[in-house]
Amino acid sequence: ASCLVGSEMCIRDSMYIERAQEEKIFELDKGFHRLLYVQCGCPYWYDLVENLAPHFDRTTILSFRCRPAKTIYEDHVSLLKAIEQKDAAAAHRIAGQHMQRYTENLSAIREAFPHYFKA
Repeated sequence: ASCLVGSEMCIRDSMYIERAQEEKIFELDKGFHRLLYVQCGCPYWYDLVENLAPHFDRTTILSFRCRPAKTIYEDHVSLLKAIEQKDAAAAHRIAGQHMQRYTENLSAIREAFPHYFKA
């Protein structure tokens, strides 16, 4: 049942992505990540990451303005499928790709918003 909750979140994510509602996409993205930590029995780690989150949050929001938010949605759906299939190797690979998006997003943000960065 717990993965079903994640699947329902992904369906809602898709709806908000189609409407380009950045604030709602961001809220659901954070909710998805919290759900994963809690379901893995690691709420402490979620809280720890959240304390470091403001910089990452800004980057995530800006990334919605210069990269397709659908990529995040697709990562979440793929990760849920791997978890539901108990495919640890695929889940690990997908999670790694998802985390690598930060670097990809930062490059796109620097290009789209050069005035936000010191020369």
